Amino acid sequence: MTGATGFIGRQALPFLLDNGYEVHATHAGPVPTDTSGVKWHKADLLDPNDTARVFTDVRPTHLIHFACM
Repeated sequence: MTGATGFIGRQALPFLLDNGYEVHATHAGPVPTDTSGVKWHKADLLDPNDTARVFTDVRPTHLIHFACM
């Protein structure tokens, strides 16, 4: 998930976790402390190398994009 620390993204996290999804999220700053169960990946999504690294590491089946830039 992108934008997991934003207004809409942080509202979606509990729903996804409560419904059994394995949630991986990106962050640019410090890892939020109130998101138990989320697997965080530090990445600058405007950097193609960071984006490729996250996709290679996670191998996601779905992508929820809540980030705004």
